[in-house]
Amino acid sequence: MAVVIPTFYAYLRNGEGEKSAIGNYSDGGGDFSFGPSEDFVCVVYRMIVTIEDRGVFDVALYGNQVELANGIEVYIDNAVDSERIDLLDGVPIKSNLGWGSLCYDIIYQDFGSGPNALLARWTFAKAGDGLRLDGRRGERLHVKMRDDFRRLRDHKFMIQGERIQR
Repeated sequence: MAVVIPTFYAYLRNGEGEKSAIGNYSDGGGDFSFGPSEDFVCVVYRMIVTIEDRGVFDVALYGNQVELANGIEVYIDNAVDSERIDLLDGVPIKSNLGWGSLCYDIIYQDFGSGPNALLARWTFAKAGDGLRLDGRRGERLHVKMRDDFRRLRDHKFMIQGERIQR
C-alpha cells in the first residue's frame, strides 16, 4: 500500500552535497540534482530559482554581470535505460529572461543599497501534472551548468512536491 507523505522541500545538490550553485563549471562539473530513494516516488510540483547578485540585473545577462556561453540545462534522466527528458526543448537558459520564459511567476527584488535578487517559480503542475520521479528507476531531476557562476552572491534551486512511499 502506498503512503503519501504530504509535502517535501529539497534543494538540488551537487555530488558533494552542496546546495549553493556558485562555482566555475566551465568543465561541465555543475550538475545539481535530486532523486528519491528506491522506496519512494516523488512528484515535483514546482522549482524555485534564486539568483542573488550585486547591482541591477540586465535582461540579457545572468544575474548582474554573468555572461553564459553554454547556458543551463534542465532535464530528467534515469539509471535503467538512460532515457533523458529535456525540459527546455534544446534551448538552454542563458539569461535572466530565460527563466522568465518558463516561469510565469518571476520577481525581481531591488533592496536599495544591498544585493538584488531574482526569484522564479516554475510550476510544473500548471502545465498538467507535476514531474514524477521514480526511485526504483533511478530517476533524477537535473540542473546542469557549464559556465562560470562565481560572480553571483547566491544561486540555488529549491523543489517542492510530495513523496509517496511504496
